[in-house]
Amino acid sequence: MKRALRWLGAALAVLVAVLVARGMTATSRQITAPPADSLPAFELDAACERLSAVVRLRTVTDSGGGAFAELHDMLADRLPGVRALERRDFPLGALYTWKGSDPTLPPALFLAHADVVPVEAPQTWTHPPFGGVRADGLIWGRGALDDKASLMALLEAASALRSEGFTPRRTLMFAFGHDEETRGQGARQIAAYLAEQGVRAALVIDEGGVITDGLVPGAPGPVALVGIAEKDAINVRLTARDVGGHGSMPPPHTAAGRVGRAVALLEANPFPLRITPAAAAFMDWLAPELPFGARLVLRNRWLFGSLVRARYGATPKTAAQMRTTTAVTMLSGGPKANVLPKQATATINFRLLPGATHEQVLARARQVIGDPQVEVELIESVSAERAFVTDPDGPAFATVQRAIARVFPEVITVPFLVVAMTDARHYAAVSDQILRFAPLRLTAGDTDRIHGTDERISEADYGAMVRFYAQLMRGLQDAS
Repeated sequence: MKRALRWLGAALAVLVAVLVARGMTATSRQITAPPADSLPAFELDAACERLSAVVRLRTVTDSGGGAFAELHDMLADRLPGVRALERRDFPLGALYTWKGSDPTLPPALFLAHADVVPVEAPQTWTHPPFGGVRADGLIWGRGALDDKASLMALLEAASALRSEGFTPRRTLMFAFGHDEETRGQGARQIAAYLAEQGVRAALVIDEGGVITDGLVPGAPGPVALVGIAEKDAINVRLTARDVGGHGSMPPPHTAAGRVGRAVALLEANPFPLRITPAAAAFMDWLAPELPFGARLVLRNRWLFGSLVRARYGATPKTAAQMRTTTAVTMLSGGPKANVLPKQATATINFRLLPGATHEQVLARARQVIGDPQVEVELIESVSAERAFVTDPDGPAFATVQRAIARVFPEVITVPFLVVAMTDARHYAAVSDQILRFAPLRLTAGDTDRIHGTDERISEADYGAMVRFYAQLMRGLQDAS
């Protein structure tokens, strides 16, 4: 017995030593870089005025092409550098091209979208949502964050670089969809055209990740979240049918009752939490920057996996990184309170982790519901053509990380999974180096402004966005 205890004690000592060693030897993935090159041709006040003018355009999704045509005319009129770019119009988007001097280099493709979501209760806004008001060092209005700031910052950077005589070796392309907030057909059209032309891009970069301040638990400062993948999404309809009748003589389970029970079961039985490759990359890059206790746990997920899943599964925002999510979004039943419905339905929005299939989600939903009288039907898929995770150790991520380090030296860069959907998903046939990051600085309060009330951006932060994109365009000329 004593011998066994000695062996057990020795084994535990070795285990603890391994755990501590892994926690202590975590190597930082962060880099240091010289400050960003100056951009003398850029004037912040004039750029803010142009963004303000663009915010005033009511480019609401599905509002027709007039506002979008006006947008592109305004760009050509107010930004000389834009007039010099080649422009190809699509039914629901536009593609600008700045040809490089070396046609053997694969191009870089920058994405943004010109459309914005509608505004509810405009009277609750501090400034009119389509006023483009500049006040208190801020630009107020729908689209100031999502996504007109990115669109304009990209073109401001290109225009400023051109004005100071910069000529890219690598062709730079700028693709702007007009319906990202709904169907993304504009991005599909542009992507299909590029694929037909045989374009293989060295980098595709879109919105998705941001610079967070105080949103990543334990991080010692602001964190740049660079999306290396995004979730797929499907909409599923649950349907139950019955003969109907009067509410005074109900059966044990009405059609509405069956659907209600199915909804309750789906919510009570969420998909399991999983540490996917994207989540593992996030933890591996973040761990070296955390205090020792958190670093020890994240570096030893082989032992503390259940603890990690429990921690990240504690809030909806972090749980969405680690599970296929289930959101009940629409319900319908009988026409009156005293009428038994002949049909009741519920719509479920599932957001799938990379690697999950539509068939797996439908099969699990049917299993959890366990009622053959409730039909489970896929009604809409907005899936990527070829979902994949971009390698954070690859050349595209390194180039973006260097640009972040040069413009935002105090910021930690980590890869992560984008839980929403972006136009980038349509460009899988154009590149395997797809990233999702716009250098917007967001705090907890700012995240609610996206698609919400009082959307706005700091003028200083907008200037930093322009400097970032200019630095990235310069850095892409040296990347292989």
